Amino acid sequence: IDVDAVDETKEMIKDNRLLSTVLDFHVGVKMALDSAKQLGISTDLKVFDTRYHISKTAEILAENDFSDYDAVIGPMEENSFNRVAMTLKADNVPVIAAMSKPKQVYTNVFQTLPDEKLLSKVMTDFVKADSLKTKVVIISDHAHKTSSEALQKVFPNSKLILTQKDKKDKSKDGYFIYHANLKNVFSEGRTFVFLETDNSSLASSVVSMLNALAVNKTEIILATLNKGKAFDKDVDNNNLSNLKFHYPSVHKDFDGTTSNGFVETYRKEYGIAPSKYVARGFDITLDLLMRLATADNLYDASINTIQTEYIENKFRYNKIPFGGYINEAVYIVKYDDLKIVKAD
Repeated sequence: IDVDAVDETKEMIKDNRLLSTVLDFHVGVKMALDSAKQLGISTDLKVFDTRYHISKTAEILAENDFSDYDAVIGPMEENSFNRVAMTLKADNVPVIAAMSKPKQVYTNVFQTLPDEKLLSKVMTDFVKADSLKTKVVIISDHAHKTSSEALQKVFPNSKLILTQKDKKDKSKDGYFIYHANLKNVFSEGRTFVFLETDNSSLASSVVSMLNALAVNKTEIILATLNKGKAFDKDVDNNNLSNLKFHYPSVHKDFDGTTSNGFVETYRKEYGIAPSKYVARGFDITLDLLMRLATADNLYDASINTIQTEYIENKFRYNKIPFGGYINEAVYIVKYDDLKIVKAD
């Protein structure tokens, strides 16, 4: 970035999603340092620009001694992260994977994003724990058939509805179901419906049909094991809210109705609400500093009985055999009155 070319830089930040994301994250990091300072924790922070390139990363590693660092956050680029983690493993320096899952979780790596299998398990356990002995229906495209059949085994009395094949080419998924497929499926009481797809048109049509069926004493709660982009496009948020759409998530939205020093400080400085990337930079960094303030090193401060929670993220690390640490703290969130909130 040519910081002297102000207008060009502003346009780059607007147009380049990666650039805006890492800048937001960096703002969150700096805000966490300020919050820690108010708690009496002073921090020596150094920021290195890898230029999102492994050759620059290698140059930084060669020119700097990281052996006495308490931790390193990043780099954001996958290959560069792998190089840093592998290089600093010799000095047992913790390396934090902040925005993505690393190729390999070395013994010094802290993976802040929970694994997808854990997300699915937490969602499944949530429905299993329902005290009303809920009925379960699973609607799935053929790409998710295997995982949906496994889900059906978890709920033995559940009904599995697969999408219809393409009318012209039976080897392809048509990504639709008939309204008749749902006829007589729902009765009085509560039914959880798992919708497993990455197809936005299927998600939109099924959500619309389910919303029409949820009348009188028929309560339909929509859920999914892994919310992808299918639910972000073309799906009516009013319908998702009516169906109390539940899904597992690595983060929750901050509550804008309650007083929040972090949000108020950001609004005062920038005039808007902070993005999830600002919140993530803040949460990861403050958690890191708080843990380091309570123990000799990050490893001692990250046993799996310690769980922390901040603005939008929570952390509970579990050390994997012959490897590093993976965050196992997951939220179940739901749509409620057009807001996304933590499910009880």
